[in-house]
Amino acid sequence: MATIIGMALGGWMSGWIYDVTGDYQLAFINGIAWNGLNIGIMVLILMNARRGAGRQAGAGARLAP
Repeated sequence: MATIIGMALGGWMSGWIYDVTGDYQLAFINGIAWNGLNIGIMVLILMNARRGAGRQAGAGARLAP
């Protein structure tokens, strides 16, 4: 659901930026900035998942006889 809202908002926002500035350059910069935020979120989730998996693997190894 968030993807659909994001795509709709992104198209509307780019059109609004074009209407205000008369140029698509800021609209592209806006899109790149939002993609950078998404990549940052994905990296944080990946780092957190790997850290959690390492803890689980370490805990299992200590419990083994």
